[in-house]
Amino acid sequence: MNEEVNIQQLKLLKRIFEEADEDGSGELDIDEFCDKLGPYLGDVAGHALKTREEIRQLFMKIDADAGGTVDWDEFTNFMFLERAQMVGESASENWRLFPQASCKESDFRDRNDLGVTHRGPVDRVLYVDFVDKYVSCGRDGTFRLWNGVDLRHYKTIPLGGSWITDAIFMPNTRKLVFTTADRAISYYDANRGSFELTGRLYASGGMGVPQCMTLVTNEAGEQLVYGDSKGAAIMLLCGSREWPARDLISTEEHQDYIYIHQDHTDWVSQITWVPEIGLVSASLDSTIKVYDFVRERVINTCTHHSKSVHGFVWCRAYSMFASCGQERDVILWQGNTMRKVGDLTGHTASISHIALDERLNHVFTLAVDKVIKVWDLRNHKCLQTLTEDDWRRAEESKPNCLVYDHVHRRCVTAVSKPYVWVHKMVAQDRTGHMEPIRAGLFNSIFGVVVTVDEGGTVCVWDLMTGTREGRFTRSQGDSRITTACFDRNQRRLLTAANDGTVSMWNFNNGSLLREYKHEEEQLEVTTVEYAADEKRHADSVYAAGWNAKVFVWDDMDTSSGVVTEYRTFEGHREDVLSMAALPQRHLLATGDYEGRINVYHLFTGERRTSLFHRAERYESSVERLCWLLPPSRSRSLAASMAGSMSASMSGGGGFAAAAAAAAAAAAAVAAAAAASSGDGSAGGDGAGSGGGPCLLISFGGDGLMRVWLIGATGKLIATLPAAQGRLDVVTACTASPEHDHLVAGDTSGHIRVWDLRAGVRTGSIQACRDSFRQRAHWLAHNGAISGLSVVPERGIIVAASKDCNASLWDMDGCLVGILGEHCWQLERRKSWQDPRGEKRRPPLAETDNLYLAGRGGVWDPEGASNDAEEAGGSSNSAGAGAGAGRGARSSGGSRSSGGGGSGGGGGGGGLRGSASGEQDVFKDYSPMQRAALKLEEKRSRAREAERSLPRGAHSQLKVHSLKDVPASARELLGQDMRTNRGGGGGGGGKNTAAGGAGGGGGGLSARGGNPTHGSSPSGSGYGNSSGNGNGGPPPALLFRAQLLGHRS
Repeated sequence: MNEEVNIQQLKLLKRIFEEADEDGSGELDIDEFCDKLGPYLGDVAGHALKTREEIRQLFMKIDADAGGTVDWDEFTNFMFLERAQMVGESASENWRLFPQASCKESDFRDRNDLGVTHRGPVDRVLYVDFVDKYVSCGRDGTFRLWNGVDLRHYKTIPLGGSWITDAIFMPNTRKLVFTTADRAISYYDANRGSFELTGRLYASGGMGVPQCMTLVTNEAGEQLVYGDSKGAAIMLLCGSREWPARDLISTEEHQDYIYIHQDHTDWVSQITWVPEIGLVSASLDSTIKVYDFVRERVINTCTHHSKSVHGFVWCRAYSMFASCGQERDVILWQGNTMRKVGDLTGHTASISHIALDERLNHVFTLAVDKVIKVWDLRNHKCLQTLTEDDWRRAEESKPNCLVYDHVHRRCVTAVSKPYVWVHKMVAQDRTGHMEPIRAGLFNSIFGVVVTVDEGGTVCVWDLMTGTREGRFTRSQGDSRITTACFDRNQRRLLTAANDGTVSMWNFNNGSLLREYKHEEEQLEVTTVEYAADEKRHADSVYAAGWNAKVFVWDDMDTSSGVVTEYRTFEGHREDVLSMAALPQRHLLATGDYEGRINVYHLFTGERRTSLFHRAERYESSVERLCWLLPPSRSRSLAASMAGSMSASMSGGGGFAAAAAAAAAAAAAVAAAAAASSGDGSAGGDGAGSGGGPCLLISFGGDGLMRVWLIGATGKLIATLPAAQGRLDVVTACTASPEHDHLVAGDTSGHIRVWDLRAGVRTGSIQACRDSFRQRAHWLAHNGAISGLSVVPERGIIVAASKDCNASLWDMDGCLVGILGEHCWQLERRKSWQDPRGEKRRPPLAETDNLYLAGRGGVWDPEGASNDAEEAGGSSNSAGAGAGAGRGARSSGGSRSSGGGGSGGGGGGGGLRGSASGEQDVFKDYSPMQRAALKLEEKRSRAREAERSLPRGAHSQLKVHSLKDVPASARELLGQDMRTNRGGGGGGGGKNTAAGGAGGGGGGLSARGGNPTHGSSPSGSGYGNSSGNGNGGPPPALLFRAQLLGHRS
């Protein structure tokens, strides 16, 4: 697109737009837009539009409010904003204000004595380019001049005892003009640098106090126009050399002034001559009026303000006004049509001053609470906020006025003397994000990736090439973004923040569409979802967090842009950490810090069931949730057999071979269907199947993945390891759109992919575990994975991380590239960074995040007890233990038939040769995972022992002010621990593999078979056997494990 759009091109587009509007509504729907306007939109898009899909995407970008139609105003707004973005998007948003003391040019503060200040507040600062000086106007009745280079004080000139209300420089006559509260208009000569008084006039009779001035320039010269306290706009006709001072006269013989208009009913706060528009005046009566000198009347009135207007600026690049007043927002509106374009929202107090940098189209605002904000008119976002903490000296931190110096590129404020903020560019970031990324989302409508970081920066990336297509910043002001998601049509972006706010954006141009608010305490929102109710034809926004409840708003248009009607889903006592919606089944699952999972009806809020994580204290939290509707085994097998039939046909076998293949396929599908009905396979014919049970995947604070079968009630099927290290947890998860893959990322930066294309069998624990076949596992980032998304049909994973990077991978861990660092052609695998996965980093060793390390390597835990976990007291078979990794433990009433100890809350003796059933259960676990399992069992035994131990002086030992250690001194320190391989038997427990009983706490040795010391009342004493004295855990390790077992 050309940098300038001339009037002929604009008229042509306007005529084509009106011709395309067949129904005369003034708006184009998507079909009218594509058919009639599409061929002419190459310049608007910046490149040739070759397909109808590209035109559709352009329509959705222009449709800022996602209303389904585009009017002329939306079209022209997008055209001008897109042009400005092409001219210099990155240059504009990387400029910041820096205080004068930090600038390398000079330290302005040291140039003057401390006493060189006004005796009262400064209400106006003016820069005069002709003499390169700043003019400050104070309430003490003086104006002072300061050198533009170093801000050194030059001269002080008294005007009298009245406040100075405004000042202006007349370049043609080189006069400085001041208006004061005593109704005087004074002229000072700046030609020779003497600044001598050359004339003074007084408003006479019933005229008001001059409040503000402007110059109206034309071929005849320049005329001074001022607005007064009675709402009038007055033009002076007399000269600047009226001395001695006199009153203004208006008679038939002599006329010093004329009234332009008197349409305001209160003070005129600002008056400005805009050649393209006319004479624009703002007033405390909440209106802004435009006067046309040709028609000699007020032609337009802006009524977008409901309270007093304090000032405005005119942006020629966008043909837009930005006005401020007693309201807390800056209102943007078009100068010709007076149509409101948007708001700059973020101030918490009334705005008193506004200024503009015309080169970058940055707006500077000063509020009465002394907060300064910098805004980008291109995307309506706040770029910078200056509070009292950002000032070098406290006495300078409460400015009364603000002005922008276009020559030196400075923002100048003043309390009792000018203070400079230098406006300059900062180093541009490399990837588009300088803060941890909170979400990485793939948008299938536009074919882009959208990333959102904590600071509110939103970047849009082209999936096919990796280049950045757009960006807007400070989307949540000073708050920190916690999560983000798309709406149903992926046209709008929802973000939530730590201050409890939920906002909806057009991520293509950064426009704020609406906000969602509730009346309860504004606490952090940790998760947000968007779901559509097809039956009610209503969409809803769901948000949950530290309020321990789910807030639900209907997605509706409001005149204020704020949705305040909401309802809540109750049922949690702790902070809600995760949420997942399944619109196909009308289900919503939420998980909280204490381990509770509630499943609600998505639209009525009826609680269907509640589930619980069983884990150590502080490890039971539900970190992430994900719904699964995996494909059935018969469907997967049928697809694979269809491929074999096609191969038979193409291989020359003809119809006979094809018929044989078809028969084999039919038999295989029938067998698979029978097997599925027998083993309880979950899922259906794809993600959209309805009616049958579905799977809910939860990831806990203990790093484990739990698989729940959700039907009329919920049932825990299996538990699998998910996070890599002992101290890691899963921080992001997602299922592929086809629900045939599950992807999870943890706190150490690993990504794990499970292949579910064969379906998920739910008939037994082991069958379910075997259904989750691990396809790949690698270290993707140096920080925690914070967001995951899967590109449908391409098998590409979008991973966002807290290391401020987002990357693309395939399902096998081959790196496509890092967004912002690399470029690629997605269709050309050779352009990828690691097309074959040769540079893929393997997972970190488990010991990197573990404290379990014995002398000479990792402790071999095979001699310990091998009870597996089952929540709620249900039974486990020997080959299908549900306990995996770090979270397995024995609970009261559990039963193990393969060789583990049996009994209430106790573990069996330490057996060197465990039964074959236990070996089957643990064959898939790594040594460190088995070690974690045994440690959990020790903790369980310690908790059971606490119920019956005698209380003595030795039991009062405390560890870091935590719970009392419930153990005897002998047991706590151990007796000949280096030779101990036996575990404490539970009360009444027995071990059939060794043939010895361990009731009441006597440990058993696999070689000796006899208790080595007397049983303790609690049944938790350690056995001691000289026949099994090698390779045991060191005493320090057991002591530490014992202590850690009591922290929860």
